[in-house]
Amino acid sequence: MVDDLIASRILLGSDSAKVTGLIGHPDHREPDLFVYDIVMNYDSDIEPKHVKTLEVHFTETLVDTAFLRNWK
Repeated sequence: MVDDLIASRILLGSDSAKVTGLIGHPDHREPDLFVYDIVMNYDSDIEPKHVKTLEVHFTETLVDTAFLRNWK
């Protein structure tokens, strides 16, 4: 589903209100960045073993880029 969202490029050129209307409020927010947690896998430790996020970057008030990031 997230891959389809990125492939369709529907977010590009959208403002923050449209992004939150389409996919909800971000898990982490900065003035020019929304981050949505997609997958968070943990071992027995408190540190995540694998994290997959959707990052939506804004230039001025419109979406400039949106991509998935894998953290391992």
